[in-house]
Amino acid sequence: MIKKIIGLVVLTVSSFQVTYAQDIKWTKHFKPCLDRSGKVTSSTMDCLGMEVKFQDARLNKAYQSLLSTLESNRKKELQTAQRLWVKYRDVHCYFYGDIKKGDLARMANFNCVLEQTSLRAQDLESLKLPE
Repeated sequence: MIKKIIGLVVLTVSSFQVTYAQDIKWTKHFKPCLDRSGKVTSSTMDCLGMEVKFQDARLNKAYQSLLSTLESNRKKELQTAQRLWVKYRDVHCYFYGDIKKGDLARMANFNCVLEQTSLRAQDLESLKLPE
């Protein structure tokens, strides 16, 4: 059963990656920060870190907002789905980072976490019913 759920999460994440890849909502400061970094690893990681922090807060806000609109049984389903999604993201992004070595591994992992978190926030935002 768990394998089927994880498979469904993977399929879902893969499908919205394709759908939203061009529409990720980055902060207005992210690209200029990357441009100023001069591709220096520590500066790039600082930019990624700030954006991850923003996108994580965005995700949490979207999650709490959606959760507040659901009936009890649907809340439990969303909580289960979110816990599985976090596990998937962490394992998936660790794998990306583990393929490379050194600073590239850290950057690949951080970039993956950033993209996945932003996509999930966007996905949850799109599920919220209009008030």
